[in-house]
Amino acid sequence: MKTFLRAFALILLSTALPAVAVVMPMRIPFQGKLIDPVTNNPKNGPFAMVFKIWDAPVGGNQLFSEPQTITVFNGVFSVQIGTINYLSADMLSGTSAYLGVTVGADAEMAPRQ
Repeated sequence: MKTFLRAFALILLSTALPAVAVVMPMRIPFQGKLIDPVTNNPKNGPFAMVFKIWDAPVGGNQLFSEPQTITVFNGVFSVQIGTINYLSADMLSGTSAYLGVTVGADAEMAPRQ
C-alpha cells in the first residue's frame, strides 16, 4: 500500500509542476568562398572574420555582431552564426536583415547578403 501511495503522490506532483520551456539558441548557417583578388586563387588557412547583421543593405543600424576565426580550405568556408554571441529571433522580427562579412582588416564585403 505504501508503494502505491508513493507512486500516486509522484504522479500528482509531476502533473502539478509547470512545464519548463526549452529555448534553443538560434543559429544561421552561412557558407562562402574566399578568392585572392590579385591572383584569383582560392585562399587557405585560418582567417579572422566578423559577421554583422544590419537593418539596411547600406548604412543602417547594426543589430548583431560576432567575431569568429574560420578555417578556409580551397577557398571554401562554412560557419554557424550565433555560436559565440546570442542571436535571438526578436532581433530579426518585423524587419529586413542583411548580413555583412568582414575578413581580417579588410572593409566589409559588398553587397551585404
